[in-house]
Amino acid sequence: MKLLILNGSPKSGRSNTMNITRAFIDGFPKGTEVEQIDLYKKEIKPCLGCFSCWSKTPGECIIKDDMQEIYEKIKASDIIIESFPLYFFGMPSVMKCLTDRCLPFMLHYMGNQTGDGSSFHELRDENMHNKKLVFISTCGYVETKSMYPALLKQYDLICGENCYTSIICPEGELFIAEKAKRQRESLSQRC
Repeated sequence: MKLLILNGSPKSGRSNTMNITRAFIDGFPKGTEVEQIDLYKKEIKPCLGCFSCWSKTPGECIIKDDMQEIYEKIKASDIIIESFPLYFFGMPSVMKCLTDRCLPFMLHYMGNQTGDGSSFHELRDENMHNKKLVFISTCGYVETKSMYPALLKQYDLICGENCYTSIICPEGELFIAEKAKRQRESLSQRC
């Protein structure tokens, strides 16, 4: 099993969200291949909205940057984990940039109308249907109910309802507080 972590925190491995992500990863069986990409260390240019990935070069983005390597790692992974803090009711800009640049994985919009919660865009490659997407996020707020609806709706529209797993945790700063060491260790053992 191959697991790819796309870390969208500017704090890299020191982020509160990565503390949660590491606890989640610790629950996977020995032998699971895990790779982490720190997105803030990569050159990921914004999508041009040219739609060449749908017409001129179907399935391939014309922008040449570090996304070419990330595309291949996504294709080779069984589980993709997007790990990031909540910023202004959404994902950090580098994660949004990556999300926009994943358009080549989708077929062009054909006026699809859905009532069953599926995405408006079909996946280009059938092998992508076998992949699992998990997003893990934390925020500084004391609860998540009013903080995450916009982000969850975005994932519903992109992936389809119930086609991804979300792990969202409030009060992320507690994960680095010295007094919470016992709780962190307990969480790691339960996951």
